[in-house]
Formats: sequence, structure tokens, C-alpha cells
Amino acid sequence: MLRVRFGGTSAARTVALLTALAIAAAVAAAAALGAGCANAGSGSPFGSMPAGGSGVSIGGGVFLDAGVLLTSDAAFSTTSGTEIDGATVVIAPSSATVTVTNVNGVVTTPSVQFTATSGAATVNAAWSVDQGAIGTVTQTGLFTPTGQSGGLVNVIAGVGGAIVSAPVTVIIDRTQNGFTGTVDLGGSGGYGGVGGEGPGGPISAADVTALQQTPTSDPSRSFLYPYSGTVWPRGILAPLLQWSPGAADATAIALQLTSKMYNYQGYFGRPAALAPGSLFVRHPILQDVWQQATESTAGGDTLELSLVLLQGGVAVGPLTEGWSVAPGILQGTVYYESYGTLLVTNSDFVAQDGSRVGAAVLGIQPGALAPTVVAGTNTPAGATPGTGCRACHSVAAAGSSLIVQDNVYPYDVTSQYTLQTLTETVMTPTYVLDWAALSPDGTYALTSSVFMGTNTDTQTELYQLAPPAATALTVSGLPSGIIGATPAFSPDGSHVAFTHVSGTLQGLTGDGTHVVAMSFDSTGPAMTGASNVFTLPSSGDAGSAECVGFPSFLPTNDALLVQLQLGACSSSSYQPYVGTGNVHGEIWWTDLATATQHRLDALNGYNPDGTSYLPVNASTNHTDDATLNYEPTVNPAASGGYAWVIFTSRRLYGSVATIDPFSSDPRYYDNATEITTKKLWVAAIDLNAAPGTDPSHPAFYLPAQEIQAGNARGFWVLNPCEVDGQSCTEGDQCCGGYCQPLGDGGGLVCGSATPTCAADGDKCVQSSNCCDPLAECIDGFCAESSPAPPR
Repeated sequence: MLRVRFGGTSAARTVALLTALAIAAAVAAAAALGAGCANAGSGSPFGSMPAGGSGVSIGGGVFLDAGVLLTSDAAFSTTSGTEIDGATVVIAPSSATVTVTNVNGVVTTPSVQFTATSGAATVNAAWSVDQGAIGTVTQTGLFTPTGQSGGLVNVIAGVGGAIVSAPVTVIIDRTQNGFTGTVDLGGSGGYGGVGGEGPGGPISAADVTALQQTPTSDPSRSFLYPYSGTVWPRGILAPLLQWSPGAADATAIALQLTSKMYNYQGYFGRPAALAPGSLFVRHPILQDVWQQATESTAGGDTLELSLVLLQGGVAVGPLTEGWSVAPGILQGTVYYESYGTLLVTNSDFVAQDGSRVGAAVLGIQPGALAPTVVAGTNTPAGATPGTGCRACHSVAAAGSSLIVQDNVYPYDVTSQYTLQTLTETVMTPTYVLDWAALSPDGTYALTSSVFMGTNTDTQTELYQLAPPAATALTVSGLPSGIIGATPAFSPDGSHVAFTHVSGTLQGLTGDGTHVVAMSFDSTGPAMTGASNVFTLPSSGDAGSAECVGFPSFLPTNDALLVQLQLGACSSSSYQPYVGTGNVHGEIWWTDLATATQHRLDALNGYNPDGTSYLPVNASTNHTDDATLNYEPTVNPAASGGYAWVIFTSRRLYGSVATIDPFSSDPRYYDNATEITTKKLWVAAIDLNAAPGTDPSHPAFYLPAQEIQAGNARGFWVLNPCEVDGQSCTEGDQCCGGYCQPLGDGGGLVCGSATPTCAADGDKCVQSSNCCDPLAECIDGFCAESSPAPPR
């Protein structure tokens, strides 16, 4: 959920924030130079705030109490008209462009010498930069790129009370011939967390030359994955490029990634792990290349992909795509249920090879290459098969706890897990909390009266959770007899939504075709203002749609996503889940104010004209993959100007997962050699979109999920908060709400002291609390409401 504007990694933000301290020192040194002409260059680049520095304005930025300078992504403003002895202070050169080259790991980083003058005389200055991850400057004015990423960095000089700056454009130009490291194909997430055979090695000079020639078009080839137009967050694992076979097999590839500040050209042969006779139809982007490319691509810029293949000694292609990069990192943890996982063996199902598989809730931490078991254990010897199974679950948005069904059918026992310790507590009463919605802090559970087609609790109720007890509460505005399904709380806890299956609710009649939203007040508790916010579309819009379910609120709390089921479903047999039957689904959205609903075309896989852009494989029944999308849940925090939705899909995953879309039960297919397409995907959603439009973007495969298993019902939630003094990258990780630099340059730690204004990611009450004028207070934290403009 990193939403800061200071670069894209926690390390980059640390450097940038500490760099801001250097700017504070520049102000102090500049003032000292103006008073006594001291030699500022002899001091430390890090220093304390000037006296009375809180709120000091420099170049359009504002210092916080901790000495942090917040600026926009635009070029740093120069203070003009300031003179020393009648002469204007000038920094030279006034701008510069530096190209860092990297040829097979040999890096060349040219430096630029800056000077400050007043009239004809060179003057001493206190030097700093505003993007420490891109470049550094010495106290003699020598600027050197770090080589970590390209971008725009401002070299800043403080002289006698004047603050002047010069923009430096840093371009990364990288060439690589093959991967020469160790390829580790182990781990349940597959190579690099995305599968495939790993990267290929170097190729001959003759093959490089051949790939550099003008390629010949091969219309039979196209990209299968990723999709053009995808919006990627920073910090995500690198994708696996996958393409169709073409007229002949390839022996080598040339891979190019290009943006305004980055150019990469990589040449690779067939991966060593590729079995003899297998087609060369996929190759990863190396993780360090991907990180550098995404860090170098600013908001509003496009990262262009080009792939040329060597077929019979002739260059063929290019295959091209263009992507956007959101200036934010997705943190937090994804919790999802896996049927057929090989990480535990506890199911009463027996796979085709005679082995038992498992059912468990798994978790994916940021940067992990594979999931870990969160809830679920192996069945003890002699115990009833199914003992230890944990699958159908719900998670509190703030990351404190999850509840999950366990044991064997009819899955009537609920356990609560404290996510910091993974301590399990069996809850009472049984058979009421399955698929219940948890309030953001995990205090309340709103029950689902329908679970996998079976009535569980006889009506929708609100329970207060105090493990091991769950106590039913009387709720004003929620009468008895209401049967609701797949409920959800909004991220701020002020609203609830559910499918209204039956019963009369504030004048509304339930029949399974409506999603109802209500305001929620925990002090009553009370629910008010029931309204139908999503209604089953006409058959002309949605074919044979019969029911709706799985609402999930956007971080703005004023809109929600809904699964539209395209198949037999009614209030008498309501089954809004992704079973093994031939059930199709799409994901739509609606706003609470006007209830104007619209299909998320780009997320589902539709072009603007209604045709599908997703690949087709008729031999395995993948002819309509745009209707294989289910169970959306939205990250409660905005990041990089977007909301992020995680959903289940049975679509093709390139050439990795290709079997029949409804083959996800390992009793009926060979899970040792075949990979089910039942997987988790993620898509960016524009914040504050106009009702009735499509704010979605093409989705990407969630890295690190177990590649052999059938995965579903992902919840992407915040991690449990950290107490004051613990390390952090932004305030929404902190119980106190703020992530602030230590005054001695020791990094970033959680704090609860209120600063002059809130940095992106820190807590807020209203948008005016945010330091960044482009940020809004979204679900209690400062965040950009749209992607940052190009730098």
C-alpha cells in the first residue's frame, strides 16, 4: 500500500526522506553562509532542522516537524531574485542528462560537476538532491547516478539564504546476453513465483547479430500473457512472458523494455530446463531488470515491451505491448483458500496418483516466491480424513484476524486465527459464522445465511466476537427473517452490503437478484438506509444471469464490486460460489449514490467493442474466458492512484495453465502433470471514476500462489499494525498512524506524534491534513486519488 511520491521501494523512500534531511541541512548551511560565509561543504550532508523549521517552504515543498521535505513530482522550483552583493545566484549547468550504461553487468556511471556562482565568483554551497534513489551529490557539487533507476532528480544548492536547483535526467541503458546464474525451479510458486522453466543462457555473437536485423512478420504469433494495457504496481514480482507457438520453434529471443528513462535489451537462448522437443514459448523477465524498469517508469509514462524471436536463423516479430506503472507498492498479505494444495495433506479426496492432497488457507507476503500455510494442518495418522482441513474463510481488512471453516462436511465448525501469532480458537456456536463478513477490526461478524447452497444460520445476524464466544446482537434496522448472502463491510466500517435473498428489509423484497447496501453504526448497533445498489441486468446485458453475490467495497467506501453469476441460480437454490460445475461469471461495479452499474470490461477481458482480447484454446474449452471471473475483494488501501482488486479466474494462464477451466478437483485430472487454471488475478481500478464507465484495467496473474493447486477467494488486507519504534515504510503499517524518520538518519520508524501535515500513507481525518496537495484522505490515510503525472 505504499503511496508515497518519493520513489517506489521502501529503501528508495528511506533514502529520499533522509535526503530531505540533507535539504534541511542545506537551508541551515545556506543561512549560515549568508550570515558569516562559512564553508558549508565541510559539514555532514545530514543535519537537524533549522530553528523554527516546521512549515518552512522550499521550492513548493513543506518541511514536517521531523525535517522531511514533501514535494510534488514536478521539477523542484528554484527560488528566483535572490542576490548576494547585487548578483543573482546561479547553478551550472542549468540542466543535464546522464546515461548510465550496463553491459553484461559492467556499469558505467558518468558524473556531472555542478557549481554555484554569484556574479563572476564561485560561492560555497550546501548540496543535496530530492531523489536519493536516483543519484547523489557530494558537498563539492559532484553529482553521480546510483544506477538503481532512471528518472528526474533535482540537484539543489543552498547559498546565502538562496535555494537554487537544476534538473538532471538520468537514463539507464542496459544490455545483457543471457543469464549465467543459478536457476532454481523449486518452490510451490514456480520459478520466480510465476512458473516456467527459468531464463535462458547466452547466445552466440552471430545470433545476436541476426536478432538485430529487421524482423520478418509471423501473423501466427501473438502474446498470450501478459495483456497489453496492464497497470503494474511497483514491487511486484516479474511476469512470465508467454507467446503462441508460431510457424516454427524459436532458438533464441531478443527482449526489449523501453520507457523515457530506461532501455533494456536482453538476448537469451532456450532455457536449459526446457525438455527436449518442447516448444520455446515462454521466458521470464529477470527480477532485477523488472525492478529497475518499473522504478524508472514514472506515472503517465509507458513501459514498452518488444519481443523478437530467432526462427531458422531469421529474426521474426516483433511482438509488442505497452503497460503503465503505478507509483506505489502493494504491501499487506494475500490470504486465500487452496483446494489441492501440496503443502498439507488433510483432504478426504484422493488424487489420481493415490496421494492425498490438502485444503488450507495460505498466505503470500510481499516479495515472497511461494505461499505459506496460515490455517490448516496435516491429518494425524489414524484420524478421519478431512481433519485439519481449513478453507472457506473471511479476513478482517485491518489484518488482525480471520475466521475459517474446518473439519469435514458439512463444515460446521468455525475457528478464529489471530494473524500475528496464527493462534487458533474454536468458536461457539457452530454453523453460523461460515462466510460471515468481518468488520475491519475483527470485532463484528455479519453472517451469511447461505453457504454453498445450504442454509446455515436461519437468518442474517450480527455477532460480536470475543473468542471463543460469538454473541448475537439485536440490531436496529435489521429485522428477523432476512436471508442475506456473501456480506461485506466497507473499509471504514460505515457500510455493509449483501445479496438480499429473501425477507422484507425496509420495504425491499429479497429474491437473490439484488445487492443491498446499508449504513452501519456500531454504537447502536444499527443499520439504516437500505437500498438496492446492484440489480440483476436484463438478459440482453448478461445472457442467462440468475443471481449476484460477493460485493466488495472500494477504498473510497462509496462504491463496490459485484460478482454477476451467468448460470442457474435462484433464491431457492442460491449458490454464488466457484464450484466445479459449469458456472460462468463476470465482475461489475456500482456506486452507492446513484446505483449506476457497469461491467468491468477490461478486467474481465473485453475490448471496448465487446469482443474478448483473451487468448482462446478450443481444445480445452477456453473459448469464452471473459466470463470466468469470480469472487472479487478489494485491497482496503489505495496505492499509486488506484484501487486494487484480487479475484478468482478460470481463464488460461498463457501456456502454463491450460486444462479445461472447470478441472480443479485433483480426483479427476492428473495434478502431477497438469495445472488447473483456477487461480488468483489482480487488476487496477481507477479511483473516483464516473458512474456508468469502465474504470478497470487488464489483470495480471498474482505471483507466488501455489502453481499446482486450485486457488480461490483471495483477501488482500493490511498487515497487523506495528507499535511505535518499529521499522516501517508508511503510516498505514503503524498502530500510531505515522511512519517518520529518526532524527539521526537511522531510517523510518512508527510513531504516534502528530506532525504538521500527514505524508502519503499516514493517517488523516480530511484531505487538508495531507502534505501533498494532490492527495486525498482515502479510508483514513493520505493517498493519491489518481496516478502521478510524468516527471
